[in-house]
Amino acid sequence: NDVYLIKTDSFGDTLWTQTFGGSLFEWGSSVQQTTDGGYIITGYTFTYSAGMCDIYLIKTDSIGDILWTQTFGGSSYTSTSGYSVQQTSDGGYIVAGATDSYGAGVDDVYLIKTNSSGDSLWTQTFGGSNYDAGYSIQQTSDGGYIITGKTASYGAGVDDVYLVKTNSIGDSLWTQTFGGCSSDISHSVQQTTDGGYIIAGSTNSYSYVVENFDVYLIKLQPETGIEEENEGCKLPVALAQINPNPFSSELSITYCIPGQTKVELTIFDLSGRLVEELISDQLPAGTHTVIWNPSESIPNGCYLIEFNACGHHEVRRCLKLN
Repeated sequence: NDVYLIKTDSFGDTLWTQTFGGSLFEWGSSVQQTTDGGYIITGYTFTYSAGMCDIYLIKTDSIGDILWTQTFGGSSYTSTSGYSVQQTSDGGYIVAGATDSYGAGVDDVYLIKTNSSGDSLWTQTFGGSNYDAGYSIQQTSDGGYIITGKTASYGAGVDDVYLVKTNSIGDSLWTQTFGGCSSDISHSVQQTTDGGYIIAGSTNSYSYVVENFDVYLIKLQPETGIEEENEGCKLPVALAQINPNPFSSELSITYCIPGQTKVELTIFDLSGRLVEELISDQLPAGTHTVIWNPSESIPNGCYLIEFNACGHHEVRRCLKLN
């Protein structure tokens, strides 16, 4: 297989095609037209890799002729794949993918920032001990990045939609997971005109036919950006961490509030029935942790954790297994 690039006219009729690759397997996952009229392509390569496969970054002119290529990855039998690329406001490029060469888990989300020649300026990885991947990336209006993909390390199901927001140098500002008890994956993310985000993917947890996948569309509200200083504390409003997930007898829920405010933390089942009210009280600024010890009468399954504070509303899922 080679990377295949096709340019069409406005009716979809082919104007020209190009292929890129060597004697082994190459794959093109994402393309964008660049400000000079050319194109930037990412995917992965076996022919030119230092490991099993590496991220493949190709820059072409306006008729698809190669100007330069770059590869990124580890050594030996490791794999690194590129799934999404975008030109950034400084003329460089941002690439999202997956790697088992670096990071903490089987595969981690892999983020690479390059200059205009494709030379790496910095890299970041995100994920846990299982398989995590980044399938789509966009530079946001604040100069940071929004990445989406899938995670098997966090969330409630086999795979959950994984959303990571970073600053301009790739440091994580917050993460979110979405999905049910089965497999849910996101393939595309975009910032919307209201400052929120729209995510498209696929869901098995909420599909109409068992064992099939349906299109999964998620609209997120704008970031509230609520930050206040209180006795040296400067925190966003967030449901920060849920561990372990899945859990058997005890679930630790950590949240942040920037100032004294009323906090409501409630557990529901998937039908919307109230299971337990954990908190409904005025609390001081800071990072707080509450432990949920469900009674033996509460069956195994998926539950919703609803968090309300400072006008911020957030729902996360957890999975109880004995």
